[in-house]
Amino acid sequence: MFVVFIRNYCLFSLIAMISILSLNYLFDPYQFYRYNPQKTVLQGNDRWQVAGFIKNFPYNQAIIGTSMTQNFSLTQIKQVLGTEPIKLSIAGATIQEQAVALRAALKTGKLKSVIWGIDKVYLTYQPGKYQESFPINLYSGSYKAHFQYLLDNHVFVASVKALFQEIIKKPKEKINLEEYNTWFNTHTFSKEEVLKQYKKPTTMGISQAALKNTSIDIQTIDKNLVENFNEDVYSIIKSNPDVHFIIFLPPYSLAHYKMSQHDITSLIQAATIREMLMQNLIPLSNVSFFDFETYLPVVKNLDNYKDLNHYSQKINDFMVKSFADNTCKVTVKEINLYQQKFLNLGSHPFAHESSFGT
Repeated sequence: MFVVFIRNYCLFSLIAMISILSLNYLFDPYQFYRYNPQKTVLQGNDRWQVAGFIKNFPYNQAIIGTSMTQNFSLTQIKQVLGTEPIKLSIAGATIQEQAVALRAALKTGKLKSVIWGIDKVYLTYQPGKYQESFPINLYSGSYKAHFQYLLDNHVFVASVKALFQEIIKKPKEKINLEEYNTWFNTHTFSKEEVLKQYKKPTTMGISQAALKNTSIDIQTIDKNLVENFNEDVYSIIKSNPDVHFIIFLPPYSLAHYKMSQHDITSLIQAATIREMLMQNLIPLSNVSFFDFETYLPVVKNLDNYKDLNHYSQKINDFMVKSFADNTCKVTVKEINLYQQKFLNLGSHPFAHESSFGT
């Protein structure tokens, strides 16, 4: 009886495994095995979906970053920059996750350029650490990718859902790459929304005299941050000289700045990270570096934001135009100028106007 039980158990397990493998391969919910331009269902879980984009979709330019890059219009980028872009943005992605996705895209040989929004805070994660939900094997290109994709319960649930929709003939949710994981049309952008989260710093601000007597020393940066930068930013750009990298600092609101940089220590730490990025990246011949963080017409106007950090799509549109006309582009000779702009941000009041560009 025991032998029969073991035999039946093994047979059942084998049938179940084959069923899962077949279902996941047949429905391929994240288009990991095949690109189907007629398929109108894209999965909202970007950590899984992006792997399919990289492997099978057509592109020659990648947009890398966090939610700060999800509202870029692919149509506008095509028109203004003349490229074939795809968004590989992952909400809340650490710099390691961004680097994994970018390395995988570079490995395909498709990339001619990259738009990369670097959030300074995401450089600080412990090196080599990934969120548990990040399917790192999918980006490796090894046999492990097939095992993780075909046998993963997460993919199986998506496949079963797709099968159920086929059975009941339920209309599929239509979504295209232009709309994928954009969020600008589901939020209100207004000064009132931002001020709900804003807490005025208790200190009176930082005096210019204090700033003049404080040095920005790159050697004081946390070693984890430096390691992350060298491994997951600088080395990638340096080793791909034929790929043009458009690097930008996202324009967080002035309210975010006033809350997070209200003391001399936090301000200098942030300025030091900026110094490291600019001093190392701007001299590279394949880099164009843009500092939107200090662009007052955007950051002062809180009507551009839904919260302290997240800006509306019209700001993304403005940045694309800037990539073409070089607004906010920083040269080696201008690093000190832009650093001074950053240090002086706290002296500016919020704008009273509601229109962009004033």
